[in-house]
Amino acid sequence: MSTKTVTQAILLLLIARGALGWNLTGRVVDQDTGQALAGANLRLFETRLGTAADLDGRFRLELGERRQGRLLVSHVGYEEQELAVLAGGSDSLLVRLRATWLDSEELIYSTDAREQTTRNATTKVDIVSRAVLDRTPSQELSRVLEVVPGISIKRSDGATTNSLSIRGSSNLLGGGVGNRVLLLVDGKPAITADTGGADWSMAPLAILERVEVAKGSYSSLYGSTAMGGVINLVTMREFPKHRTVVQTGYGLGELPTGDARFRDTPATENHLSITHTNQLPNLGYYLSYTKREANGHRQNSDYLLHALSNRFRFGAPQAARCWEVTLGWSSLNRGFPHSWDSRRRPLHISHHHPEWLDDRQFKQAASADLSYQSTGSRSSLKAMAWANLGLSRTQYHDAELRNTRSNADKQGARLSWDWLGWRRQEWILGLDTQTDRVDGRPADVFYGSHQTATYAVFAQNQLRLPLAVDELLEEPLLTLGARADRHLVYNGREELQLSPKVGMIFKGAGALAEWTLRGSAGTAFRNPAIADLFLKSVPGNDYSFIANPNLKAEESRSWEGGLLWRGRRLSVDVTHFHYQYRDMIHYRDTGDVSVFEIVNLSRARIQGWEISSECRWNQLGATLGYTFVDALNQDTHEPLPYQPRHSLTGSASWTPGKWRLSTSLRQVSETERVRFYLSDAPGAYTLVGLKAAYCLGEVEVAGSVENLGDVAYEEMERYRMPGRTWRLDLLFQLGG
Repeated sequence: MSTKTVTQAILLLLIARGALGWNLTGRVVDQDTGQALAGANLRLFETRLGTAADLDGRFRLELGERRQGRLLVSHVGYEEQELAVLAGGSDSLLVRLRATWLDSEELIYSTDAREQTTRNATTKVDIVSRAVLDRTPSQELSRVLEVVPGISIKRSDGATTNSLSIRGSSNLLGGGVGNRVLLLVDGKPAITADTGGADWSMAPLAILERVEVAKGSYSSLYGSTAMGGVINLVTMREFPKHRTVVQTGYGLGELPTGDARFRDTPATENHLSITHTNQLPNLGYYLSYTKREANGHRQNSDYLLHALSNRFRFGAPQAARCWEVTLGWSSLNRGFPHSWDSRRRPLHISHHHPEWLDDRQFKQAASADLSYQSTGSRSSLKAMAWANLGLSRTQYHDAELRNTRSNADKQGARLSWDWLGWRRQEWILGLDTQTDRVDGRPADVFYGSHQTATYAVFAQNQLRLPLAVDELLEEPLLTLGARADRHLVYNGREELQLSPKVGMIFKGAGALAEWTLRGSAGTAFRNPAIADLFLKSVPGNDYSFIANPNLKAEESRSWEGGLLWRGRRLSVDVTHFHYQYRDMIHYRDTGDVSVFEIVNLSRARIQGWEISSECRWNQLGATLGYTFVDALNQDTHEPLPYQPRHSLTGSASWTPGKWRLSTSLRQVSETERVRFYLSDAPGAYTLVGLKAAYCLGEVEVAGSVENLGDVAYEEMERYRMPGRTWRLDLLFQLGG
């Protein structure tokens, strides 16, 4: 614990209380300002007993018959403290935490059952806190996430985002096909049943507490799709009494010039979110509604999105056992995202097909999950069952395809047991099952009716090795894990996958207390999505595919090593990663430019470096990250498509008094190879954003600008992105 501020405090309870049980209460505050630290985490060392502070920083921890122990107290942006506690005397404790801007010790939600600090993760883990979410100019979650080094997201519109990659891991094809990053919402899969793409509508930005980005192989815990990493959207866990938060905003884009102009009015967008929370004695809940609307920055890119998200937790606020029910619904009406006409008319749909302007897409999604959690002194149990239902309907100009539709449903359940075993070992044991059902009509155009199922068992052990070197090295932390998956395609192929993983962490002590060395190696896989197996055509874009129901699962062997130096006001992290793919699913040319064959590649390789740093001086803060990706098709010795080699991200913030000023930077090198329009590969671009917010008590007024330089750029070929956009946002809260 030499890297943390260790404070020894002796608590005396009235001996006369001689009680059968011991309840420890107190308050957690900022050391300098005395401000309450809501949500501070408290955990009794070497047990599963823990709690969180309420909005006033107060906590109550039931310790039962235990008479002593070590209490760990942590909070995002503050140095962790360790307190020695004894039963007897006063039962009230005042904990003062010292602020540190760096987030290296933030808690992560690395599994369904365990929270731990990022320094205990064997791969690089980045946290996007609520404060960072609030500082970002955009109200689109996918753009907010691009402050994280290594994340690449390709958009065809501003309403939904399916194509997601970490360190070049995904193919980044349309509709989410080729996605190798698993999106979770509170540990529940949020990927579509047909394409396997990320479904961002399941967690509106307004209800997020933080976003956790775990990079590298995670199939040993989560199975298919977690080849490149896991992104977990953590929604609010505390429910302030009678609090309502309203946020609304308006955006105005500048008119394009020359041949790019397709109308005489500027692009506009608006959003509204209303979130209400309340905590009753045995019921806590939030109710959230979000609306986003835009008239489109190019032809057929308009959309209207409505989303509802509700959670109900049954049980006392800090009860050891509780039930939770989460319900969600979204509705999207948008123009079908056709590609542009030519470089001379980059915001126009092809003048050869004016009828494409009539094409519309309608999507509806509903989700429900039920979870139960029980926490004891040495173990915890969590059970979860979920159902995600989706309907996508497209009205094409072609009368024969006027009512194409796809029903895509995903159901699943997960059971995990977290046990503090003998000799300081921590075990996670679990079962996992999922079923995907898709019915795409007409069957000769889309998928037809198909179903897949997965059954899995997994285990992970984390233990400390007795190899500490006095004053130089803490006891190394070893993690061993494995998962076995049985995947079935009904009336088709069946496969069995084994995904082992090993990781090691060395933390310095004494003169080396600022250093942490980590390394990991493992295997991962991705089962082919139903779209990979059975997709026949994309009517609106004149592509057709030779379906291949005999596709095998993609597999990868990966390793990475990282070195972290964390000082008082500066941290630097360097990571080298290497992924070796086998049977990567690939779209192969057939000689006809509009027809592709879906096949398994023999070999592909992705390797590179990632460097990130964070610093702070008084009210000034800054981050900087650089990622180099070398992605190679080893069969053809050509670059893998949609993988820029270089990307640079940065941000800076200044918080003088009631002001909050921030800026963001994103620079991406040219895309060397694309899949469909080979002569229109996106070029390099640099984006800058600015935001200024002023707080007036319970009201905040913010102005921002995205794409300050009005850069004309594409993320995918023939899909021009928005130019300079000005925004005005207003946030206020009532009650609480």
